[in-house]
Amino acid sequence: MPRDVICDQCSKDIGMDYNAWFSSSEKDLDFCSERCYSQWTSNHDIQNHKKYVGISAVEEAIKRFENQGIPLADLQRIFYHENLFREGVKKCRVSSCHCIAKLPDKDYCPYHENLEQEQNQLKPLVKQRTSIFGDIQEVERFKTWWSKDNIATIITYYNSSYSVFLGVIDRKPDSSGRVENNEIFVFPTNFTCSYWGENSRKQHNYLSDAQTEANWLRTELSKGYGKYHDNPILLIHPYSDCSRSFSEFVCEPYVKKLYNLPYNTDNWDNYCKPFSVIRVWKRDKTYGDTTKFQHVGIYLGNNQVCHIYGYDEKDSSMEATITHVNTFLGDTYTTERCGGVEAFQPVIPFGKNISQRIAWAENVKFRKGDYDLFNRNCAHFTHMIIFWINYCDQSADKSAWKRFVADFGKDHVSGWKWVKTFVIKPWWWTTIDAIRSANKSVNNDKGNSICLRNEISEVGGKIKELNNWRSQEIEERYEMKIEQSVNVNNCIIM
Repeated sequence: MPRDVICDQCSKDIGMDYNAWFSSSEKDLDFCSERCYSQWTSNHDIQNHKKYVGISAVEEAIKRFENQGIPLADLQRIFYHENLFREGVKKCRVSSCHCIAKLPDKDYCPYHENLEQEQNQLKPLVKQRTSIFGDIQEVERFKTWWSKDNIATIITYYNSSYSVFLGVIDRKPDSSGRVENNEIFVFPTNFTCSYWGENSRKQHNYLSDAQTEANWLRTELSKGYGKYHDNPILLIHPYSDCSRSFSEFVCEPYVKKLYNLPYNTDNWDNYCKPFSVIRVWKRDKTYGDTTKFQHVGIYLGNNQVCHIYGYDEKDSSMEATITHVNTFLGDTYTTERCGGVEAFQPVIPFGKNISQRIAWAENVKFRKGDYDLFNRNCAHFTHMIIFWINYCDQSADKSAWKRFVADFGKDHVSGWKWVKTFVIKPWWWTTIDAIRSANKSVNNDKGNSICLRNEISEVGGKIKELNNWRSQEIEERYEMKIEQSVNVNNCIIM
């Protein structure tokens, strides 16, 4: 069970034990930073260390794993004290590493033995390709379920303090099919930001304290469980618990817009990554630009798109389906394409298991018989799958559809008689009865602002997961793209 603890050296209130730099309920030891631990150890003799650590455990571990790094999660950094090691056994110099090994001629465990050389390459690179202020002190890469060594913590020194940032390398496919390096996205965007999600982010006086924060950040993003494992955006976005507009959550650098997409191409894999949100401009064939809208779907790779679709565009026929991209882009019974394509790719995932969620939606024919223009349309569906947000920014523009209703009625029939005589059937305009009233429910009456954490909780209860041949096929395409993007020979951060 979590414990409310204080630092055994400085008596600082740490809060819950999982916020501590080191915590052991068995040994009744808690430290808020490496500096406090070092001070504590200097004031205690080796006998006290043996009492708390248990030297036999160290000897046993060394005996079992003589020639490799030894993760000692329970004892962790207490083993740092050199008097506890027999000759030739050291702790890895990486502050976040909990390994000890027989390293007579080295300072790093096998996993980090190339770190010094890597640091010399990464620090000037990060400085060159980002706008981070100050001197780059450390750049340490790590792995998550959504990034294979494409992500790193960055420690900077600026204005007499140390700060921790997260850097994500984003790579885009170009028109030749090659994977090229793209910019490094840095989080948070504001140097003085005080939050990692619901947790505090600080300016530190000591490098060791910044290293502690960086280690915590890596641990939260890379461990195989917890709310930040399933929804990393909740940790990275500083306003995940605040009410903000949809565009403040779905925006750069959290979501990258892909520019200069062609009007058409035989291979969209050259321009879009799997799980990109893709939009295309369309209009009603009869009433033209008055009815312009964006149809929205999920690009799956191999020219496949998952979207809410029904060729006759009747509400009863609309359902989640997977089609060729040309079907997504092309004309339907009453609509035609009238513009270009936009695509949006999350840099920080809003949630996981996208392929299983898409497979479930296709299997149950999601929204079949339940489609609603302003509350359950193609954008709502796409945003729920990729962004975990049940919201459509186009539906939110109530003034636009009110003007359309007024213009259509004025131009075609007098008064409200047209309500009974005309029915419009493009994607964004169902029946006149559905849109005649300004009091029509829009986005489930959420207004113009949403809370990201609440949206993720809501969507988690509505979209299920299914592991079948379809989900495996989609996942294989995604994994193939990930493997291409982390080619060591072409990667700017490796």
